[in-house]
Amino acid sequence: MYVMADWYLRSPATNPYDSGSYTLWGTTAPSCPGARYICAVLADSNGHGGPVLSPSIQQQIDNALSTQTDQQDVLLRSNN
Repeated sequence: MYVMADWYLRSPATNPYDSGSYTLWGTTAPSCPGARYICAVLADSNGHGGPVLSPSIQQQIDNALSTQTDQQDVLLRSNN
């Protein structure tokens, strides 16, 4: 049985590559205006309240930060 991925919101001024930096938001994307810092990721749960930051998600984080553009599973915001 496949569990649908959820959105996880990153806490301000935290490491976007640390799953402990995120809290569960839900199944709909949060509002993330701007394009400078990681806002949220769409990922499976790690079973401890955070997201699984798979190599694919980590690559999307890299791409989002380098291009300042939202990715399929990663959203940006203007403030850290």
